[in-house]
Parts: sequence; structure tokens; C-alpha cells
Amino acid sequence: MQYPDAILAFRRAAARWERVLTTPMTTVLDVDYGSTRFGAAFSAGVLGSTSTTAYYAFKSPNVNALVPDFIQKFKDLKPGNTQLVDLYNAVPNPTPSTAPANLSRRSGTLINLQALGFVDANISADPFDAVCTHDIGHTLGFVTADGFSNHTGLEDLYYPWDLFRVRPDAVEPGSLVEFSTAPRVTTAGPVNSVTWATEGGKTYLYSTHVFFDGLAEVELSTATGARLNGDGQQSSHWRDDDLRPPSLGANRWIGIMDPTLAAGTRLQINNQDLRMLEVNGIDYDFKYASMRIVNALDTLDLDNRTDTLKFGNVEMNTQKQIQLQFTNLSLDNPLVYEFEFILNDVQPTDASITFSGNAGTIAAGQVWRSNFNRCKRNQTGFVFGNYKNPYERCEQISC
Repeated sequence: MQYPDAILAFRRAAARWERVLTTPMTTVLDVDYGSTRFGAAFSAGVLGSTSTTAYYAFKSPNVNALVPDFIQKFKDLKPGNTQLVDLYNAVPNPTPSTAPANLSRRSGTLINLQALGFVDANISADPFDAVCTHDIGHTLGFVTADGFSNHTGLEDLYYPWDLFRVRPDAVEPGSLVEFSTAPRVTTAGPVNSVTWATEGGKTYLYSTHVFFDGLAEVELSTATGARLNGDGQQSSHWRDDDLRPPSLGANRWIGIMDPTLAAGTRLQINNQDLRMLEVNGIDYDFKYASMRIVNALDTLDLDNRTDTLKFGNVEMNTQKQIQLQFTNLSLDNPLVYEFEFILNDVQPTDASITFSGNAGTIAAGQVWRSNFNRCKRNQTGFVFGNYKNPYERCEQISC
């Protein structure tokens, strides 16, 4: 298997989203790993990139779904959430935009439209092999018409997120009055010009785009997909934390959909990332159990991350048995687990791995032990598994 570490990283990224998102959705991601992006060289400093296929939404064959149709879908998905229903009801119809045109035709990613019921969520698909956590976020809905370099013929086109994208001075946190008339921002720019603060000899400017959920404004990046106009960062992201004052402390970084990532930095999905998806019709649930795995001196606590346990080699024509001890760290929730294993570079071809008890339930606070057997193998490979908790959230581990 080529690039096993990269494949494992892609699977982990998918699991991080799967473990908290509860809306049924299916998609296929084509992933390329290496020095090029499907044959094309990456731009300098680019760690990864995503291209999402846009789908038009139809309420019936050959009849486009319009803004009121989407608002009704939103409300149907959140009938008990009065705050969000009020937010949806405040979206103006007709819906003005900065294109300039009233928003009309709706496009979205496949997952967008599945969540809203415009596309069957049980489509036939290959396994969800994924890409990195950030880029999967784009397929989930972090896309915007602002990224278009040329709006000619597309002035009325928008994505779900765009219904909640406005100028910061056009809305008032906690009020829906201004939101009900504010033009939606579907074009890049303008260049930021209003000073927020000067710290360490550097001037920080307010963003000209914000995401508004009815309660608060959240800064967004403002440039096209080619990073033209605005603040130079693609508008399908939160505002770059480097463009926000350091005095914000932990709040300087908004979420995993930040447009930049420093080398050696490990970031995670947070509440703001999930709040955006919630507003756009996707449900999530943080109720999950976590697991501790112990192998000799190697101990891992698995809650919102994935790590590797090292087992070493097995000599030819021998068997090595390792006992793993699993502890459900939650004192409240049982841990429903299910393991899957994948071998790579199997030599000889009849090498095998067995694992006792690959599915079951660990009661809250309890320990479970299992024997892991590697037979007739003389090269190091990897084993991949995941556990699924009672709330149907998944996390992946490697052994």
C-alpha cells in the first residue's frame, strides 16, 4: 500500500467529523497525495487544497429551488430550535446581494444538499477515504460564491452559507431587524480599511465580511479563490488568526477552517466550526465516550485525536500475542466499539492478524482486554481501527 501514513491521516480526518455530525450524509472524495495535485504543482506554501463540485438544487424536475424553498427546508430540519427558526424567518425575500442581484438559483456541495433533503443521502458511493480535516470542512459546506473571480452570468447564484454572510456594520448581534434587510455578501472585498487595534507595532483591521447566526458576528476571510481583492485569504474560511489582534488570546483563532496553518501546529474542530454547520442544517452531538488503550508502556487517551501504538516486528513462522487493555474513560456513557483492520505490504501472503472481541460494549468506567495476534510476518505494517459510541459518533485509532 502506497503512503500508508497519509491514508491513515485521511481516515482520521474523516472520523473527526463523523464522530460529532449526526445528519445522514454520504459523499466520495478523490484524494491525491504527494508533490502535485492530480498532476498540477502546488503553489508555494500550500499544504493542501480542495475543489468541490457545485450542484444545483431543484424542488421538482427542471424547476430551481429558490430562497423560500431553502428557508423552509432549514425550518423543517430545526422545528424545535426557536432561535434558528427566527433566524431563518428573518432572511429577506427577495434576497439582495452585493453581486448585485437578488439571490435566486441555489447551488451547494453534495453534502449540503443531502443535509437539506434535496439529494438522497443513501447514494451509492465508494468508502469515505477522505482528505485532511480542514479540506473535508469545505465539502461539508464551507464554500461561498465570494470565491468566484468572475460573476458574469452567476450574479444570482449562492451557497447556503451566503444567506448568513453580511457586512459587519449591517447587523447588530442579538437582533434580527437589520439582518432582515441586509444585502448578502457574494462578492470578494473590499480591502479592509477600518482599524481594530495596533499591537506590537502592527495595525490590525476589521474584516469586511462576517458570518451572522443571529447571536454574534464571526469574522470571515474576504478574497476570491485566487486570493485576489479583500484581505488576500480565500473567502471560504474564517478570518486568518494572524490578521486578528494577539490580545484576543485563545479567541484569536476562530476554528479549523482558518485559512493558514503554521508548520508543526495541530488544530482541531471547535464549536464555531460546528455552529456554522448547524445553522446550515447539519446536526451534531458532542456526547461521546472516550477510550484509553494500554500496550506495555505505551498508553493513549483517545478522545478527539488519533495516535499510533507500536508493536514491533514478528519473526518468520512465529506468532506474537499482545494483550491490549481498553478503558472507557467516561463515567456516564457506555462505549460501543467496532474494530476494522487493514494489512499493508503483507509478506508472505499468508500472514495473518487476529483480534479477539472486535465488537461489543464497554460499560462506563470499565476495562476490557483483548488479545492481538500477528503471525508469520517479518515486516512492519499498520493496523487501522475505529470505535463507535452509543451516539453513533466515530473516532479512528491505529495500532
